[in-house]
Amino acid sequence: MAQIRPRITGRKSTGEKPSKFRDASGATVQIDPVAAKTLASSVVSSPVKRVSRLTGDVSVPELRTQIGYDGLRAAAVAAGRKEPSMRTLQRWVQRNHIPHAAVEEGAQRRASVERLGGVQVVAAMLQRSASSVYRWQSGKTNRLRGPAGVEMANAKTLDAMREAKAFNPDGTLRRAEVTVTATVEVRYNGQEGYEHRDRKLFRFAEDTTPMSPTDLWELGHALARGAFGDAVGVIERFASTAYPDNQASGGLSQYDDGNGFHFEEVHDIDIVWLR
Repeated sequence: MAQIRPRITGRKSTGEKPSKFRDASGATVQIDPVAAKTLASSVVSSPVKRVSRLTGDVSVPELRTQIGYDGLRAAAVAAGRKEPSMRTLQRWVQRNHIPHAAVEEGAQRRASVERLGGVQVVAAMLQRSASSVYRWQSGKTNRLRGPAGVEMANAKTLDAMREAKAFNPDGTLRRAEVTVTATVEVRYNGQEGYEHRDRKLFRFAEDTTPMSPTDLWELGHALARGAFGDAVGVIERFASTAYPDNQASGGLSQYDDGNGFHFEEVHDIDIVWLR
């Protein structure tokens, strides 16, 4: 049993509602909105591209390779910008930065469609007209509605995971080493703060306890579709019920609102897909 320590005063509420993560058992766990936000930030700002690739976005040099200068120029015009000169386009590539968010979004959409096989292939996949795909990639349509929106989200998620090199050549998911640094709180038997709140490094690897293919799929899929609350939930659940450090220090085997590791902030995450 975990040693009972004085209760730690919780943080002041941010006023934001927690997101909900549905565990495999069917139980719903509330995820700290700050944990989800800071995970999103750490993915985007990751100094290595292994995790940020799961968002589906690629670097500006890769955009140039995938859609060419013409695609970058078309994305700028579609976003309402003046047609950029070749010198401007080259500067974007050299600096790996497009200074206009709408242009960046349009270029990423064009590259995504290109990787999925082109406008005609995507239109057939979605059972929509080619013009609807053109409107979406140009930003005239913000989102595809109904079944087409779901199909496109699934296709982009798989594309993002392929870009992150998450799959073996035969299409199966690779094994992976996952490391997460977070400020955590341990909850035991419905109480909060029995353990000191601390900045803690979790390492789920072959020499500790690697995530199962199911856990890795859930984590990768959540990150790729931008469901950062779900991603936090997957990590919290695994850390609470399978991570040996936790088992040795307290024997927790349950993850719910009152038990297990609960993240307050995520400072860093990395996923190394193993061959």
